[in-house]
Amino acid sequence: MAAGTESYEAPQYGDLAGAIGGKIGSALTMAAGARRQRDGEKGRLTDEIASLNKKEDKTEDEKQQLKDLQKRQEDLNSQGFGFIGKKALGAEFGGDLRRRTKGFFQMNPDDQDDPALDKKKRFEALLKAQPAGNKQTPPGAPPEAPKHLKMVVS
Repeated sequence: MAAGTESYEAPQYGDLAGAIGGKIGSALTMAAGARRQRDGEKGRLTDEIASLNKKEDKTEDEKQQLKDLQKRQEDLNSQGFGFIGKKALGAEFGGDLRRRTKGFFQMNPDDQDDPALDKKKRFEALLKAQPAGNKQTPPGAPPEAPKHLKMVVS
């Protein structure tokens, strides 16, 4: 046997920390943009609600528009601290891929699932489609029936 030395080579793991950091940075950028957009929308809603409230004789359409604006403002105000950040992190770490894949197999997908849109537009559509007040049914739990329907078993 020949006397020789073997050199040690460190294993090549790749840049995992850099990849995770990049995803977190991307999520924070998306969340910051969405937060600025939400704050602008809150200001516009406040102005529109104030102008409709000042009107004395409102038509039925204006009354309905006022209710819709107030509901949207309530949805935006109910979003707690970190709501947009949590959604952005979820979208960045696999949620967007899952929704995009689901949309690929649908005939006419919603905007948050549409694979033709870019990630940022799907994320903005996701925030509009799921306001904070809407609770989704957890997996495995049966959906709740509407309160006005009662099932009679005989």
